[in-house]
Amino acid sequence: MELDKRCIKSQEEAQAKFAKEQMKAISVFRSMSNGDVVPSADESKLMEYDPKLYQVAQAQSSSIIEIDSAGIDFSTFQTMNLGGGVTGAYIDLSC
Repeated sequence: MELDKRCIKSQEEAQAKFAKEQMKAISVFRSMSNGDVVPSADESKLMEYDPKLYQVAQAQSSSIIEIDSAGIDFSTFQTMNLGGGVTGAYIDLSC
């Protein structure tokens, strides 16, 4: 009986540790994907956790382009319903 309790407690601790590592990896992925500066140690941990996830985060962060919005009149933008109660601005980027 005591052995079962220790085994269950050990399993719970292992699951909690795994969940914590997983949440940290997702958090680092989200930050990197947004182009945020992430400590190199966190990048390394994400690379160890899931190399493909790391590659996707790197690719997404390199595709972010900042545009100077000074002097833009946002009231002239067309809006569109994106579904789920979300409305977004329609921006024609074709040149």
